[in-house]
Amino acid sequence: MSRSRPSLATALVLLLSAVTRSSCERRLYQIADAPAPSGSLRTNAKQQESNGALSTTCSFSIKGSAAGAVRAQSLDEDGGSGEGPLLGANITCRGKQLTLIGGPLLDPFSASFQGVQYIKAVELPGATMVISDTDLAIEDSVFSGLSFFGDAALCVTNSNVTFVNVTFSSNNNSAAGAIYANDTSNITVLDSKFYANGGGQGGAISLWNSSLLVNGTTFYRNQGKGAGGAIAVRNASTIQIITSAFTENVAENGGAVYLETCGKASLADNTFTSNRANKQGGGLFQTKCSGQVRTSYFKMNVAPNGASVWQNDCQQIAHTGSRFDNNTAARGSSGIEMNQIGQADVAQCTFTTGRALKGAGLYLQGVTGTIKQCLFESNLADFGGAIFRGSANGVISGNVFNTNRATRIGGAIYDSHAKGDISGNTFAGNTAPSGSAIFRTVSSGDVSSNKRLQDSQVELDNPASN
Repeated sequence: MSRSRPSLATALVLLLSAVTRSSCERRLYQIADAPAPSGSLRTNAKQQESNGALSTTCSFSIKGSAAGAVRAQSLDEDGGSGEGPLLGANITCRGKQLTLIGGPLLDPFSASFQGVQYIKAVELPGATMVISDTDLAIEDSVFSGLSFFGDAALCVTNSNVTFVNVTFSSNNNSAAGAIYANDTSNITVLDSKFYANGGGQGGAISLWNSSLLVNGTTFYRNQGKGAGGAIAVRNASTIQIITSAFTENVAENGGAVYLETCGKASLADNTFTSNRANKQGGGLFQTKCSGQVRTSYFKMNVAPNGASVWQNDCQQIAHTGSRFDNNTAARGSSGIEMNQIGQADVAQCTFTTGRALKGAGLYLQGVTGTIKQCLFESNLADFGGAIFRGSANGVISGNVFNTNRATRIGGAIYDSHAKGDISGNTFAGNTAPSGSAIFRTVSSGDVSSNKRLQDSQVELDNPASN
């Protein structure tokens, strides 16, 4: 018996899916596999140093006895004398003398410090260090095993500090494991590494009322007790996180990055892999903070809500050119979950093999915005295999929905109290008990102008008036 050949329409759908997927895969896997190209920013930092814009340049080697992974129980402690003696401390500075306030464990090593005015502060725990009111570059440095339950290994106040090729490992403190900055500081982190640090609010970095630029930096297995497994930022004017890698970081909210109340946040060319939040935002948690996420890669992140991204109460959000693979959410979306966003636009993104309760690719509640030129493939949810919208406005156009599945309603799209056309999309192989492609209840907008969408694949329940 001869095998039947696929129809021309089916072949075109498969070709379009393959082309879209291939283009996104090439771009995003290149991002995931490539070394961080932050050389231009590092060159700029060196240029600032040579021009005198950074008045002091220092190298630190501070090593304590705490080693290994972060102990979760230690984040519940409120103080203590630390986990052992300081094994060594050496600081060498050039340019303007650095004033460094430090805990008593630094005192035996201070005589060998060069270019440093050391001020012993018995009220600081262990070897906690404080820098204030200065412009400083810290280069080629190591801070390790510093677990004294101060605010952080290094605290920065009202200063401009650039970190270049710095490693923070196994530091465990009350606010942030590595760096805590406040009082209008500007922090730049280039080509650095943060491994196995732990803090109450930001496993590696915690900022309040300051600005942050991170480029070409790796965050691995950091833990934040409350917010931000790697980074937690509150009340910031600007946040830029570029070409950095976040892997296996953990927190209650924002498994990798936590952003709350900022002027603008920009994340581009980053990878988020196997991060976990116990509540919202396995990769990124963002609230009261407008911004954009571009050409980033989210894979195998986990959270009950927003396994990859959770965004809430923001004026404007844009997602462009990112990929979301194999993320898992028990209650909300495994891709991007947005609530109460003034204007949200999602374009040229790829969502594959997500697992969620509602909208494995996208969950939009109280959101106005567009979804254009994206690929949704092989996602699974109870409601809306690819997209779930509630009380949302905006068009869904030019997308490809391929082999998504809902165990209950809306194989590709579930709309409730939504307004806007669903047009110019391609649907193939989506399944659900009700509305195998689209299910809309109390919703309005044209759904007729799509490719390979049959009337039997659309279920309209109590349509709203246009």
